[in-house]
Amino acid sequence: MKIDSKILKSAVAKCAAGVEAGMGLAQAGKIIFVPGYVMGIGTSVNVRVPCEGIDSTFMVDKAALDKILAKATGELNIVQDGQKMVFKYARSRLTLPFAELPQMLTEFPKEWDAAPVDFIDRIKAVAFPNKTGYAGLAWDVDAYPGLIATDSIRIVIALCENLPSRA
Repeated sequence: MKIDSKILKSAVAKCAAGVEAGMGLAQAGKIIFVPGYVMGIGTSVNVRVPCEGIDSTFMVDKAALDKILAKATGELNIVQDGQKMVFKYARSRLTLPFAELPQMLTEFPKEWDAAPVDFIDRIKAVAFPNKTGYAGLAWDVDAYPGLIATDSIRIVIALCENLPSRA
């Protein structure tokens, strides 16, 4: 498979949150490639980034992949050679062993609905006082015309009538 190194570097960087949230899992510290996507799957954060050039399924160590991507320029050719993936660019040829994929992976929806155009305008400020790393926010559009904080996160909401200023 051939892919622009900048595109792959960007996709892998976006997956970092999922990789870091996966401690203790088989996929901890790993990037998963499946046709059309690059994924970082953790315990509470799962990230799937569309990446058209991906046409194989494998999992490699993110730190080792980052070292390759830091030096890679131009087109990157990725081929499987036995139990390893070979990354070729310019005159370089680097090899990464691939890990066995977990038996079960998180199901992702086929397609996310686009966020409303004024989504960012609704948020005045977001603060994360929770040090547990297990925090989130929800937006129930049918019940409320705005954002609702969960798990000790304080959110100041703008342009959302009839909502409390903190949760």
